Amino acid sequence: MSDLWIARKYSFRIHGRRVPLRKQPNERQRHVLLKACVYSLYLPEYPDLQIERKIGAKYKPDLVQLDADGRPRFWAECAKVSPRKAVHIGKRYRTTRIVYAHLESQLESLKKHLRTQLAGVSRSAPIEFLEFPEPLSRFIAEDGTVTVTFGDCRRSELQ
Repeated sequence: MSDLWIARKYSFRIHGRRVPLRKQPNERQRHVLLKACVYSLYLPEYPDLQIERKIGAKYKPDLVQLDADGRPRFWAECAKVSPRKAVHIGKRYRTTRIVYAHLESQLESLKKHLRTQLAGVSRSAPIEFLEFPEPLSRFIAEDGTVTVTFGDCRRSELQ
């Protein structure tokens, strides 16, 4: 049976923390692995980073850290995200650092769309793109330890 339809629990080790993630039945394994990799990259800067936490908004981020007032300081989307959702997040959360992560060459159309749709929108925080090489499993050891650096992926900002 395809990986797409098998629900699994993963237990990652990230910066000394045990980080459990559950793969939903309709979720691809790469989505789970991307969340683990992005979590590993940003946890040192955002120590209260949470995975798939509802924030009382139209959309739920894959990764988020809230400020003292409960507003997102950091928001990450891993794998495919609709252009409509990306534009909404970019306009609504202008002071939030936003990261879109996907496999190499999967973000070009989203970058172009956001560049057009957010032109003239005043933002005080960056929108970043991380493009990872395949296979993502290269960043995860047999014991679940995630070892990835920004040097392992292509990183760019919306200009």
